[in-house]
Amino acid sequence: MEKVVRAIVRMLRLGCPWRDLECEGIHWRTVYGYFVAWRESGAIEALLKRMAKRSRSKLRFLDASYVRVHHSGSNPRGGQEQELMGRGRGGLSTKIHAICDSQGRILHLLLSAGNRTDINSARAMVEHLREGVLVADKGYDADWLRELLFENDVFPCIPTLSTRKEARPFHRGFYRKRHRIENCFEVLKRYRRVSSRYEKLATSFLTFASLAALQTWIS
Repeated sequence: MEKVVRAIVRMLRLGCPWRDLECEGIHWRTVYGYFVAWRESGAIEALLKRMAKRSRSKLRFLDASYVRVHHSGSNPRGGQEQELMGRGRGGLSTKIHAICDSQGRILHLLLSAGNRTDINSARAMVEHLREGVLVADKGYDADWLRELLFENDVFPCIPTLSTRKEARPFHRGFYRKRHRIENCFEVLKRYRRVSSRYEKLATSFLTFASLAALQTWIS
């Protein structure tokens, strides 16, 4: 099993085709078979969720980042929209939404099409949060989101849009630490299988992204 895990992590780093994966004493099809089994069972995502429960931080950070879709993954069966690919000015992309704690450890991941705004996925990202502070940029400035956070005893540290007539208070000291979520995306995108999307299936890409997210707990 150790050889299988090493091979999948190597794939995460290199982003090569499965047939070109260097394996130690096992066939690449065996490694791929384990990956598919973990993808279908949601094992990697479940492990990340279990690790997130260890966090005692009440300060969390929310943001999203674009990932360009490689041409090898751009023609999925069922259509691009079904597999969370969206076309914008920069081409076809998928967006990774993430929440991390004050130590820069990723707690939760979600995918959406690249042409969807960040606020559209905010409810699914924050509805499980209880107590503490959530730091996000002004792209998440919405009355319904603030109300949802207050209902869960979470203070929204979110600056207001310039179009608002009245500014809402936010903690500038906490907001200065927002670079920690940006650092998390930098860690994720060190891995080629995440910095570019080679996967036709959204579930495969999420599994690789979750595996990369686990590295924020290990390192």
